[in-house]
Parts: sequence; structure tokens; C-alpha cells
Amino acid sequence: MPSSALAIGRIGVLLVAPLVLFGGASLAAARAPNVVLILADDLDWADTTLYGHTRLYRTPNIQRLAARGVTFTRAYSASPLCSPTRSAATQNASVNDQAVATAA
Repeated sequence: MPSSALAIGRIGVLLVAPLVLFGGASLAAARAPNVVLILADDLDWADTTLYGHTRLYRTPNIQRLAARGVTFTRAYSASPLCSPTRSAATQNASVNDQAVATAA
């Protein structure tokens, strides 16, 4: 009786082992998305040709990136000044938690 239980246990291990070893392979094979965040001082949404504004600048590379991906059309600025906003966006923290000057 113990030998048959041992044989069943071995068969169970042989059946489950490939699932454990290779079951996560499909998760690892999934590619993480590429994210491009463009931060620039004094760059307004109307300063690029992405949203149809062609008066000041021509930005064909930004248009090309947007055509192949997703655009971010609703934004919130953490501060009216560029340095605290850039710091909050890159460090994922509130402006109040940063040691960045907020006065001009």
C-alpha cells in the first residue's frame, strides 16, 4: 500500500512540476509597455503640432510617437512653477514632500 501511494505522489509531482516551472513563462514573456514622458519648461499644449497648432513650432517626431501610441490629454500640474512639478512627476511625491523651492 505505501508503494502505491508513493507512486501516485511521484506521478503527481511529475504532472505538477511543469506547471510550476513553466506556468509563469507566459507572464514573463508579456512585454512591459514603453512609456515616454516629455517634460519641458514653458511648453504649453498649444506649442506642438500634436493638437493641430502649427503657428509656432513643428513637432513631427512627437506626432509620430503619438500616432503609434496613446496621448495624455488631461493633465494636472502639481505647482505653477516648473521645478516642483518636474520633481513631483519624476519622484511620484507631493510638492509639499519635496525639498524644492516653490517661490520664484
